[in-house]
Amino acid sequence: MKASQTGTFMVTASAWGMSLTQNSELPQFVFQANLLAIWDEEKKEWSDYSDFEESQMAYLCLYGKKGQVLKNAEQVMKVFGWDGQSFAALASGDYSELQFQVRIEDNDPEYADNNPFQVAWIDVADATPGRSLAVLDAAGLADLDRKFAAKLKKTSGPASPKPASPKPASPKDKVATTSHTSSGTTPEEKSRRNREQKAKDDAAKETKALAKKGMPTLPKKTEGMTQEQAWAIVCNTQKEIGDGCTDEMVQEALFAAVTEVSGEDAPDVEQFTPEQWAAVVELTKKTLIGV
Repeated sequence: MKASQTGTFMVTASAWGMSLTQNSELPQFVFQANLLAIWDEEKKEWSDYSDFEESQMAYLCLYGKKGQVLKNAEQVMKVFGWDGQSFAALASGDYSELQFQVRIEDNDPEYADNNPFQVAWIDVADATPGRSLAVLDAAGLADLDRKFAAKLKKTSGPASPKPASPKPASPKDKVATTSHTSSGTTPEEKSRRNREQKAKDDAAKETKALAKKGMPTLPKKTEGMTQEQAWAIVCNTQKEIGDGCTDEMVQEALFAAVTEVSGEDAPDVEQFTPEQWAAVVELTKKTLIGV
């Protein structure tokens, strides 16, 4: 009988092999998972599930359209001991005695009529059950910095120059300041207004320049955002897409979007406007959705 609910299960495989995805004809590892136990999130323990005699077919695409290794392939190597060298070797292995975890989730609505659920993730038997945020440790972060050193150098802006020490105000300056204050507009207020107007003028010029270059511009109603907000949205998009969207894909898509929005090979992201960060998010999401 097919699986009747979502959750994290301890399973064994009763059948397995290789096939091709329906539309793109990409290699995928398929197996039938027999559900033995289910993880109880409240009690934090495994509960026997074997009496239900349920099973779920898994279809794990191993490579993307551009030939990139997907997260599924890494998990298949981890769980089934595959060395990644031969599909024939993977298909002909004996996994009948192997226990491991699968996470079953709701299927894509397009396929839900025939298969309401799908295996979204697999892991070894002693892995931490349930959903958890996978983040890099210190060693992984250091390796990531080394891997993307060149791109980080291009996207980083120049160090801000140290502001010059203000000159002592002369008696004449003090008189002028007093005069402006009495009229309701201080030099500081006037300077702030000038900066705001300059920022608006620069943004308008930049939009015109981007339009001439054929660069993407934002719809008038699009709201801006900070760099931190943009990154948070990109991370959430990666999580929504699922395990096939790797950190490397996100980095490449994000860098391409930053470059395209700025129109420069070495953009100064510190100078990006909120509207530009919103444009970066839109371009990055469009790229990742196609992964």
